Amino acid sequence: MGKIKKEIINSLGTYIDDKIPLGQPWESLDGMAIKLALNTLNNRFGPMIPDELTPKIEELITAVIAENWDQVEVTVVLALAEIITTPLIDGTEKEIAAYTLIIQSISTLIQGWLKK
Repeated sequence: MGKIKKEIINSLGTYIDDKIPLGQPWESLDGMAIKLALNTLNNRFGPMIPDELTPKIEELITAVIAENWDQVEVTVVLALAEIITTPLIDGTEKEIAAYTLIIQSISTLIQGWLKK
């Protein structure tokens, strides 16, 4: 069984489905297929997620669904800073600033794509 709550996975599936219009007859099937794929991935790989990361991943998914990009960036930056040991700057404000710059750039690209 997956670690990410099923409701969160299904909400993400609905969000993705809404962002990818396919037209009939595929539109009526793609939502179910997306949710099935996400639930399958969660069930298969969810047990590999460290327990301390599960709430962060759920928080991240919830922020994405709400399109709260500031929260997405903060959540990802803090998770990266916690997970990755960065020589010389580990645990400093410089580490947070470096990850923030990278994540803000990626976030801007994703937001631009979502607005199309």
